[in-house]
Amino acid sequence: MMLWLIISLSTLVALAVVLWPVWQGTADAPADPGSAIYRDQLGEIEGDLKRGLLSDSEAAASRAEVARRLLAAEQAHAAPPTSTAITSGRPIMAAALLALFGVAALGLYRQIGAPSLPDLPLAGRLAAPTEGDSIDVLIAKVEERLRLAPEDGEGWDVIAPVYLRVGRAQEAADAYAQAIRLLGEDAKRLEGFGVATVAAADGLVSEASRQAFERAIALDAKRIESRFWLAAAAEQDGRKEEAAAGYRDVLARSPGDASWRPMVEQRLAGVMGVPQSPGPSAADVDAAASMTAEERQTMIEGMVAGLAEKLKTDTNNIDGWLRLIRAYTVLEKRELALKALAEARGALSKDSAALASLDGLAKELGLES
Repeated sequence: MMLWLIISLSTLVALAVVLWPVWQGTADAPADPGSAIYRDQLGEIEGDLKRGLLSDSEAAASRAEVARRLLAAEQAHAAPPTSTAITSGRPIMAAALLALFGVAALGLYRQIGAPSLPDLPLAGRLAAPTEGDSIDVLIAKVEERLRLAPEDGEGWDVIAPVYLRVGRAQEAADAYAQAIRLLGEDAKRLEGFGVATVAAADGLVSEASRQAFERAIALDAKRIESRFWLAAAAEQDGRKEEAAAGYRDVLARSPGDASWRPMVEQRLAGVMGVPQSPGPSAADVDAAASMTAEERQTMIEGMVAGLAEKLKTDTNNIDGWLRLIRAYTVLEKRELALKALAEARGALSKDSAALASLDGLAKELGLES
């Protein structure tokens, strides 16, 4: 409603400026340029007379001729008198034209415009910027709006996921925090704050993000991403059984074709101690989850033995050596881990980067002590 009022007032002002001369009447006619020429000629005659180029009689004759032409030009250019009837009718004419232009403009807009379409929300413009506005330009516009109105919760709620999508994780976390403060908690905002906080901390699930994920699940039990990060937090803290249970829960709640399933399966295999190369399949992970401890140990040892056998021919596979050494350590087979470390260093003795990776892993696992 406010937009229509502004447009209407702007149109009225523009039409009033255009029609003002009609209302006031025609201004005095400007001087005829021909009259100025004749006056210049009179000045030139006087100058020629003083310089002796014209005699008195010639100058008089010339002055008379130019004066006659000047008088005729000024009479021809004079505006005709305006009748009282025409003058009194000008306000009515101006008002009629104003109404006519307004009705015509409205009819044209209804014909070619789209008055029934709703305005595209700011969130929609950010998600799909027009050709003329890049995402950076739209972000800058929202930032300017928030500088002028920092308590605009909707603005913070709109820009937070955009910050996260373009890699500005800390700014996304701050924006989510502002949106939660101003608009209140909901599952989407809480999960967004948690994800942004984890991203800003390079994957570390802090206590603040963990609490946000827990509150998000309390509000909406379907928040799969929050469940995944809670499992990751348990893994991060060394609570492997809790982490494995969390990853299984995520897989149980995920569609069979979900893009994140392979990654979750890999994390589950990792906390269960299953070596990840050549990599367990989903069936392997499901089977391991239903096995007894002895059966699972036998399966893991078989996979580790297969990896060791593969490295006898693929000796330059640094990733394979790293996984084998870690798997032996998880299985508490320190001697085999040390042997694999020595074999890997011998096979990769000319690869300084690979040797550095082996040294780092040995230090991490305490194999150098």
